[in-house]
Amino acid sequence: MVTVVTTVVLLLRAAGPTSLTATVDHPATSAWLLPIVAGVALASPLPPRHWVALVRLIAATARTLAAPALALAALYFLAHSGLADHPAGALQPLLLGWYWATLGFAGVRLCLLMGRVGRIAIMPSTRRLHVALLFLGAGLALAAAQTLVIPSGTLPVATAVSACGLAALAAAVLIAGLDLRRIPPG
Repeated sequence: MVTVVTTVVLLLRAAGPTSLTATVDHPATSAWLLPIVAGVALASPLPPRHWVALVRLIAATARTLAAPALALAALYFLAHSGLADHPAGALQPLLLGWYWATLGFAGVRLCLLMGRVGRIAIMPSTRRLHVALLFLGAGLALAAAQTLVIPSGTLPVATAVSACGLAALAAAVLIAGLDLRRIPPG
């Protein structure tokens, strides 16, 4: 589930500004986020009951996310320092490559964190995962549909590609959620 959400974030970031952009003056554009957030909340592992395990969980999280946090902080400070406002020549593709490599690295480390947390935290039940995947799939389907609603009438290629990507992810997540329903509890 973390992999799907990470992929969605990177897909939407690559597509640029779309009709999915959440703004305060247009709250309906954020409606697709509600089922996704609900799904992520349902699928999130619960903290361990013992403080020793909680300390292990915090340590594992810190070890796993320290490098991406530093890379994202360096990227943020470089972007706001003014040093890379108008890169010329080969510097522009290098900075763009660094940007996407940093985002991809952070996404991979988040997925790795879930694997490490699974050994320490209380993982969600099959029933919770079933409902979480259905919420996530519904949110992705809503996002795909909302992406296709373009007021100007012309659909840019990047928007169409992101809508197709969101629809494919929605289908995969919904199928996985329905498959979980068939697994007996316990």
